[in-house]
Amino acid sequence: MRLNDAWLDQRPSFEAIIWNNGLWDVMQDLGYFVSPNDYRKNLTAIGKRIKAKTSHPLFLLTTDVPPNARARKDSDVVAYNKIAGDVMAQLGIPVLDLYSIAKASGDLHKATAAQDDVHFQDAGYERFGLAILEKLKTQHDIE
Repeated sequence: MRLNDAWLDQRPSFEAIIWNNGLWDVMQDLGYFVSPNDYRKNLTAIGKRIKAKTSHPLFLLTTDVPPNARARKDSDVVAYNKIAGDVMAQLGIPVLDLYSIAKASGDLHKATAAQDDVHFQDAGYERFGLAILEKLKTQHDIE
């Protein structure tokens, strides 16, 4: 695994680092799929690296995928989110469950001709952004 983390070395530390892994990791074609064991190893390495650079890390669980999503299954997202939750708990990194927020918000995915877009409408991104801000305020007292 090669982390694309050169940006972490650009500063001695960061106030907060918020990140997510998952949608590409569960993609079954185009050579992106990452096995569950490798996903666990990768998240552990990334989490340790990020935790060394900030006292305010926040991991975002992967959002759901539409039923017709090309090369992705929602059941894989659920399984990988479980792995991520376990890893972050072991590392002491707070988690924000964007998956549950997305599911509770109704279908805010962008509609495409194939109805398989894993991206969201502006209303979805706004809902996620507000949830992230609230989590930072309550978890880390960051404004």
